[in-house]
Amino acid sequence: MTSIIIIDKNGSLNEKKVKTFDKLYSSCNYRTNKDFELLHTWNDSYELYGKKIGKTNCENKYKIPLIDEKYYGNLCIIKKGQSLTLEEWNIFYNFAGGYEKIENEKNENDELEFETETDIELDIDTENNISENKNTFVNTFVNTFVNTFVNTFSDICSGSNDELSYDEYEVETSK
Repeated sequence: MTSIIIIDKNGSLNEKKVKTFDKLYSSCNYRTNKDFELLHTWNDSYELYGKKIGKTNCENKYKIPLIDEKYYGNLCIIKKGQSLTLEEWNIFYNFAGGYEKIENEKNENDELEFETETDIELDIDTENNISENKNTFVNTFVNTFVNTFVNTFSDICSGSNDELSYDEYEVETSK
């Protein structure tokens, strides 16, 4: 059996086991496949299925990363030919832009401010707190990774690398 993610119209996520991808519409609790279609693909591996047509009161509340369209009813996300866990989707979701960005008002360049490990308080009193801290840790890890990558890439592109080359190091240490 393969795991898929069902997005309830209220925006909640559930992992569901299916035998095949043939009747995804029934996994979303639709009786027929009328108007049920592939809505979006990310990285040639994650696919979003659902309906673009529906009643106003059935609009799906989930914020789908990188998409600014309205979808209706339940949706499902699959990973082509593989199982997709909630944990894997949450990591991709945060990396793809589903996380909330915090603007740094002090910076004139309107850069983004990211939390660091020191900003996280670990509270392991209850399972809910553990789950919240796990999500915060994953968000922080992804944000820190992206921020570090962007800064490093910017430094490389601008040529402002303060590190010494091997030859320069040899000259510096031999003095």
